[in-house]
Amino acid sequence: MYWTLKVVGHRRLSLLDGGWEGWRADPGRPVETGPGHARPQSRYPVKIDPALRADLGRVEEAVARKDATLLDARGIGYFEGREKSPQAMRAGRLPGAVHLDQAQAYDASRRGLKPAGELERIFSAVPKGEVVSFCNTGQAAATNWFVLAELLGRSDVRLYDGSMSEWTQDEKRPVETGAAK
Repeated sequence: MYWTLKVVGHRRLSLLDGGWEGWRADPGRPVETGPGHARPQSRYPVKIDPALRADLGRVEEAVARKDATLLDARGIGYFEGREKSPQAMRAGRLPGAVHLDQAQAYDASRRGLKPAGELERIFSAVPKGEVVSFCNTGQAAATNWFVLAELLGRSDVRLYDGSMSEWTQDEKRPVETGAAK
């Protein structure tokens, strides 16, 4: 949701580290109950920021030219093609993709992202230059995009929101399977 709001022009965004459970874990934090208060509607101009999104054409170029790191955020079974999302027509990954399961960014014990230093270590394996983060539908890829772009400050990271569900719709588009080369 964060990426979607940002790509359509929202600039004042934040995430609640640890989510609702993290907030409630501190008894000193206020919690309101009861009905909310409606705010008056206002017109919000949607202005797509193309620097945050890799569309199908850009991904086709990146595959053909090998000029960007294609970063697969899914689990290893999807990356290797042993598992397939119902949204994808074929199992596998974008040709030449590298794997970094977005789950590595999470600390389950605190229900949030790992500390910045640990994220820097994990994501240091992602080569410099343009990165296109993808998964099955764009949701898991948003975690890798968020860590690289928002937390680690890389301006060269885009999210392919069509991901494998869009890529595999055309049988002529290549898909790799098996272990990474």
